[in-house]
Amino acid sequence: AADTAALGATQYEQEQFHVPALATPSTGEKLLNVTVAHLAQEFHVPAGVTLLEALKGNNVPVMAICNAGFCGSCKTRVIQGKHSVSSTTTLSADEIEQGYVLACACRLEGDVVVA
Repeated sequence: AADTAALGATQYEQEQFHVPALATPSTGEKLLNVTVAHLAQEFHVPAGVTLLEALKGNNVPVMAICNAGFCGSCKTRVIQGKHSVSSTTTLSADEIEQGYVLACACRLEGDVVVA
């Protein structure tokens, strides 16, 4: 802020990105198992969260820039499991056939295993 004032700026805007922690599931809420094969890690998340929320909420490193299904940086391969996708914008037909999804646009509906 002091540097911008020295340059003559009277105001500036700052972006800050944050992924909220997963909410604690309420009693009776269905929990899904998520297995991250390459890390041999397994955790539980509420049904309906995005794959990106599940991964980041459990400290699994994943790159994500737009969080809206446009940039493709969060491309992740789902080996098995039930999920729905709202965007495949940056994925090729071959990638989709191999199980790749955009983690930010992938809602978990059942237990999943990711590569």
